[in-house]
Amino acid sequence: LQKRKNLKLVISYMKRSDNAVIYLKKLLQKKNYGDLLFTSYQSFIGRPKPREKEFFQHQSKLRRKKYSLNKTNLSRKKIFEKYLNSQCHCINLLRFLFGKINIKNVNLSKQGEGSVVFESKKKDLIELTNKYLLDEKIFECLSLNFSKGVIQLFLQNPFKKNSYSKVIIKKGK
Repeated sequence: LQKRKNLKLVISYMKRSDNAVIYLKKLLQKKNYGDLLFTSYQSFIGRPKPREKEFFQHQSKLRRKKYSLNKTNLSRKKIFEKYLNSQCHCINLLRFLFGKINIKNVNLSKQGEGSVVFESKKKDLIELTNKYLLDEKIFECLSLNFSKGVIQLFLQNPFKKNSYSKVIIKKGK
């Protein structure tokens, strides 16, 4: 595919092909839960331990050090790049579910943690909150709050075997 399409790099956004995500998208298209009031996406990502031969990194330690986004005194631009680097899959999932989204508000710490509020074409507000964990845990939950209930999507940990995503529906009155 890379040679045929003359591509230099392909990023696979696997969350789009998750069965629970596809099910959620179908639920959203049915519009059975009333007006969408607010959407919250929590992305708490740990640091998985890569195996030596399965981890890609540049050969030069000097280059890795120069371009690292793990420095403590980053510019606002570099902080946002770090955020985008770690949250691009989450943002892609939001675009898959809501279509084109625009940034409405950014509130990130010097470590690139915090929240970014997006707005969809339909003026729906979506808050993506992230935090970097020091262990190997990963927790991702998308909560869609409607006038007639709540739908939650708990995403799988891609680094664990036998991990799966699930959708929980809580109907209101």
